[in-house]
Amino acid sequence: YLASKGNQFKNKRVLIEAIYKKKTEKDKQTQLVKQAELRRQKNQDTRKRKTDKKFVADETTVGTGATATTGKK
Repeated sequence: YLASKGNQFKNKRVLIEAIYKKKTEKDKQTQLVKQAELRRQKNQDTRKRKTDKKFVADETTVGTGATATTGKK
């Protein structure tokens, strides 16, 4: 509003275009932030699932390996 009163814009159309540009830039920024947050969350969940899966697999191999070695002795 103050910029329009300060005679920065040539006419009303240019003022409205500038307002829409600012709004779209702001919306893009918020959308990018949301996308980044979702990507971080997804990667974190995937990492956790992989470590849990690996941990379970390691427990089962350790358990079977111990019985196999005791069976051989």
